[in-house]
Amino acid sequence: MSNRSAQLDKLAWYANRLKTMSLPEINYRLNTAARKKYEKWQKVGYFPQVSLSAYPSPILFLPELKGPFEAKEHSIFGRPLRIDKEIDWHHDPVSGGRFPLDYSFSIDTRTEKHGIVKGTWEVNRLQFLTNICLQYRYSGEKQYLQRFIDIIKSWKESNPYLKGVNWYSNIEINLRIITWFLCWEILEASQLCNEDPDFKQFVDSQWLPLIYLHGQHADKHPSKFSSSNNHLIAEASGLFIAGAYWDFPSSKKWARKAQRILEREIQLQHSPNGINREEASEYIQFITDFFLIAYVVGERRGYPFSDAYREMLKKIFHYIYNLMGIS
Repeated sequence: MSNRSAQLDKLAWYANRLKTMSLPEINYRLNTAARKKYEKWQKVGYFPQVSLSAYPSPILFLPELKGPFEAKEHSIFGRPLRIDKEIDWHHDPVSGGRFPLDYSFSIDTRTEKHGIVKGTWEVNRLQFLTNICLQYRYSGEKQYLQRFIDIIKSWKESNPYLKGVNWYSNIEINLRIITWFLCWEILEASQLCNEDPDFKQFVDSQWLPLIYLHGQHADKHPSKFSSSNNHLIAEASGLFIAGAYWDFPSSKKWARKAQRILEREIQLQHSPNGINREEASEYIQFITDFFLIAYVVGERRGYPFSDAYREMLKKIFHYIYNLMGIS
């Protein structure tokens, strides 16, 4: 395709997109574009310093599990990712392409110019970290804890704030927050900080500030209007967990804001019988997980959800149960 054809296609896409927007959404999009220009010049590479008055108490029950949890590879859409070696965080394992370390919001993710972005994002959800944490928890072998630390450090160094494709999507930012919450619980990180000075130094200087940075970004870049739907639920769940679980300076604001969104969206995005209004079966469990994990964290961290929220969650569970045809 020629450059001219590509430009015309891009203009046509924007024109069609504009037709679907209300005036308030157009105003929101313009403000968002202005903010992104400001961030390009003022926020790239930013990394906060933060400290907690106290580490969070554990809230999840983990039964004694039998391994083996040892895994040197993690499957990304059927392609092996070696997690015992240095990871290229900008590589797409599906196409073999690589995304540039440019300003995040200027990177082309709509075409396959650099690769298939979903492949890169799947790697950067870091969900394989929970398995490494389980390896450490049930073996006690320091090599697994060190691997976890090395991966977090590698991700931080390879992904300066707003550089690269891994800061492009707010849903991906929030999925990492949820992954890190689970890792914290599995590692019993609060207790480990009291027992291991080296781990505490890593947590205080790198991991906690990175989580805090993700929370700051999530708070400022929510999906709204025609871009919300299931994305908004994932974003609100991640922001809620960041606010309710860790005692950051902005935690209460984040938790209350995200909780309002979840309370509203669980009603708006489901029928009175608990049926998801998008009627996309592949998304039902995906978004229900977000509603559920937020509910559990809220109940155990002093941010209980309403009776209406709980009742709708029950209806959603019943719908999924019946949809699966379990007898």
